[in-house]
Amino acid sequence: QGGYAPALPLDTSPRLEALIPGLFSNEVAASAEKPRSLNAAALGVPATAPEGLAIDTLGIIFEAISTDPALPDALKSVISGLQITLLKVAMQDAALFSDAAHPARRLIDRMALAMLGLPIDVPASHPLCQQLLEIASQLRSRFTGALGVFEVALMQVDTLIAERNDELGRFAEPYLPMLEQLERRDLAAIKSKIALDNVLERGLPAPVHDFFDHTWRQVLPLILAEYGPNSTQWEAYNRVIEDLLWTFQPKQAADDRKALAQRLPEILKLLKAGMERVGMSAEAQAAFLDTSFALQTQALRTAPVANPGEIPSRNERTSIEANRQQRTITKLVAGELRSGNRLLRTLDVASPADAPTQPLPGQPGDWLEVRLAEGESAVAYFCSSSPSGRRVFLCNPEIGLALAMHTVILNKQLQDGLARNCSAISLFHNAAERALQRTGKA
Repeated sequence: QGGYAPALPLDTSPRLEALIPGLFSNEVAASAEKPRSLNAAALGVPATAPEGLAIDTLGIIFEAISTDPALPDALKSVISGLQITLLKVAMQDAALFSDAAHPARRLIDRMALAMLGLPIDVPASHPLCQQLLEIASQLRSRFTGALGVFEVALMQVDTLIAERNDELGRFAEPYLPMLEQLERRDLAAIKSKIALDNVLERGLPAPVHDFFDHTWRQVLPLILAEYGPNSTQWEAYNRVIEDLLWTFQPKQAADDRKALAQRLPEILKLLKAGMERVGMSAEAQAAFLDTSFALQTQALRTAPVANPGEIPSRNERTSIEANRQQRTITKLVAGELRSGNRLLRTLDVASPADAPTQPLPGQPGDWLEVRLAEGESAVAYFCSSSPSGRRVFLCNPEIGLALAMHTVILNKQLQDGLARNCSAISLFHNAAERALQRTGKA
């Protein structure tokens, strides 16, 4: 793969010992000193020679890493300190450039993974950075040609990653009941949607059908979000659907007429509060209330309550429903959920009850870069998913982020290139790809 030179013994090119101090020595420069960028021509090594190809390729790889604006300088410092060590590896094992499972390149990737989620300006004095610098220092001093020291370093880095994951799990634990609360809210919304859909199947007068299908569908999620599924408010705003329809039914008995007079003011008060909540215009409110009054007057006269010709056909209702679902599913709604001094941010769809359950884009333990409601991006740890799989819980204590994100929103961001799974990215591979393109060996 890639047409690289065969492996060479370390002692076949003595001229490199003078050209690159430290290449064949166990003496290591201070980690604070940034190594020079490797270049075969500057060292007097023919670029077409096996040694020159290895030097230039590795030099371009490290240059790509050191100039990547998305990487913290602290990470660049850790990795750049391994430049000479990796050149020693490349001189004896060309598989470094072609084998994705090579322990040396896996070490670079795991070091990058260990620092995911840290601020771009994280100082080198950060405990995690110091531990990685120590691992790199030990590797430089212990490497004599055998790759076993890289496996040891890999285990050390993986231990750091596991310890950090444990810390993130402890940070996430208090938020899990809040995630379950969102789940209960979803289930209540689904139950309410089913009930409303059943009402709309009865053949209502067109103005009433449209009011429930458009206005009240907007009202119910707002009430649910504000008061929760176990609140009296949520129960009342669902019950008023049947209460309003009851006022349109014929009232032959005196007791029924008396009950209508007693209950109607409270029903109208709740309806008006809902219409106000979603910003329905005064003219539209008045028009609907006039329609309701006319139907209620008909009911008192025991007249028919609906003209079947006004009822949308099943095909029309199906088309309207499909268009409405498409709009609400793709619309992002940002919110917050508080419990004590904890704040859980939410990125949801406008109507969770309409949104399908989608495959999880990744798995717990991954680091995802996502787009927040304000438009900025953030890298967060995939802690867990809700029991139904509708939401993922992402956190990053370094930036004070705790986020419940609907999978519909996350998958759409991934599809649109606004989000990515950072854990699936190989830093070494991406840098090597650029090196191959520049050396014409792709």
